Amino acid sequence: MQTSYISILLDETGSMSGQEQRVVSGINEYINTLRMKAADKQHNYHVTLNLFDSQRWRKYYRGPLETFPLMERKDYTPGAMTPLYDAIYRTIRNVEKQTDNVKVLIIIDTDGLENASREVGQQQVFNKIKEKESEGWTFVFLGAEMSEFGGAHKAQQKMGLGLKESNSIDFAHGARKKIYHRAACATNSYMDEKSNKSDEAFWERA
Repeated sequence: MQTSYISILLDETGSMSGQEQRVVSGINEYINTLRMKAADKQHNYHVTLNLFDSQRWRKYYRGPLETFPLMERKDYTPGAMTPLYDAIYRTIRNVEKQTDNVKVLIIIDTDGLENASREVGQQQVFNKIKEKESEGWTFVFLGAEMSEFGGAHKAQQKMGLGLKESNSIDFAHGARKKIYHRAACATNSYMDEKSNKSDEAFWERA
């Protein structure tokens, strides 16, 4: 059975304060839904969850889906600013070390724009995303409460990430659990396909 890789990059910056329980519930909904559906379809998922702000980068978990420890409120402590370029680039480089010709899904979850990266810039991140998409990786952008930026797709366009509109979704914090349930259903649909091509219509799957 082929292993598929899912890497979640979760914003833990100060603007997420007050949303702790919703964030935890959303992640747990994703994991629980994946587990139920993966068991039915014999998927073998390797999952990574990384959290970031401008003061730290931390790995919550990396390993098989089956042993992912569900999050608790104490596991999520927002603070500081948003080095999104650095976080995305580091996520990609870390996954590169683990994978070889397998399906990869990168989920980027944030409620704000890049404002604190020090290691890489927009062009490096854009180029890296395009390189990995050409190899079959899929990138999904979850933008929480981004109406002030014109929605999630326009927000990621403004940051120059270059992701497809159908792979970006805007949502209210209160809908996190619902969005992550939908993301899990779309993940399983995507992983069901034998093709290793990048998915350009992720949210149309669920």
